[in-house]
Amino acid sequence: MNKKSFAHLLTEKELENILDLKKFFIVNEVYIPFSYETYIEFDEGLCQFLTKNEAQKQREEAKKPLVTDSFKFNPDLIDQIYNGFLTEKKRYIDDYVGYKADNIKMLLKLAHNQERRKEIIEKHLKICAKKIAKTDLSEDLFSRENKIDLISESSKNLIKNSISLKVDAEIIIDYLTHGYQMSYFEHDLFKEYYEIDFYQRLIKKLKEISSKINKESLTNPKEDIDKLDKMQKSKYPLVFKSLEGENLLKEFLEINTGVNEKHQPIERRFKPMCEAFYEAAHEYISKTSTEKYQVFIPSVNKKDYIEMLIEEYKINSITKLSSGSSYIDLASKFISEVISEQSRTK
Repeated sequence: MNKKSFAHLLTEKELENILDLKKFFIVNEVYIPFSYETYIEFDEGLCQFLTKNEAQKQREEAKKPLVTDSFKFNPDLIDQIYNGFLTEKKRYIDDYVGYKADNIKMLLKLAHNQERRKEIIEKHLKICAKKIAKTDLSEDLFSRENKIDLISESSKNLIKNSISLKVDAEIIIDYLTHGYQMSYFEHDLFKEYYEIDFYQRLIKKLKEISSKINKESLTNPKEDIDKLDKMQKSKYPLVFKSLEGENLLKEFLEINTGVNEKHQPIERRFKPMCEAFYEAAHEYISKTSTEKYQVFIPSVNKKDYIEMLIEEYKINSITKLSSGSSYIDLASKFISEVISEQSRTK
């Protein structure tokens, strides 16, 4: 027997006109009835105020369960929502983990020695750990002695049960009106599970890369130079001096949440952060060198910079960015630290 499909059970217009949502949920089996029993514990301390018969009668009453009728979300509906979330997550997570790992590999290849490569790996492992620790769900999932690996098969039922307990009416209504097209990642519950899974997968990938770095010796220096020359060419030669500068902007936006996990701009953060990065990169002069470190080409035009942002991040056409004053110190510190480290290891 096929399970009932709850997708698109009602339209946005119908939702606005429903006066008794609870009744609608019951009729359409979104809510299903269930009963639970509770017991009243008899306080023996009360015996001094009761006759022997009264105390015995209350003891007998305490043995009888109090049955309470209630409703819960249909588990078949929860299954459908959870399976939709897994499908949606899979569409993005593998590609984005690969994309992020490739960016880190690029930084590793641009590093000048093994020590610097290890520093980069450690830095990103710490970032991943901090991202996981910031989620509300991390305490639920990682408070046990044996920490749970969200990627493993053995953890799937635990995650599903945890999600089932936290699904609320807002998520239910989103699914009833939009089905699998619902915006899963607009709900904090799913967003956090995605983030934890993503950063755990990235940690696993970084550890694999780290292990390879530790085991393998450097390849032929001539080959490394040839590869480096190819890798250093930016897609935007009218803006960046090299791919290193392009990656510096990407890393700044990712670390400081100027873009989300899908590499999409975050409203009210992306534009001012890009403005701050532009200004900071122009003003920065390395303290370890008399030469100006150029993230951009010497004659970069801000119009070209903005057009690059439009193309790279798929934003609507604009002619100027928002004020970057709130993020200028953050951008200056980021650029200074990264470039100082590079100068130190050269």
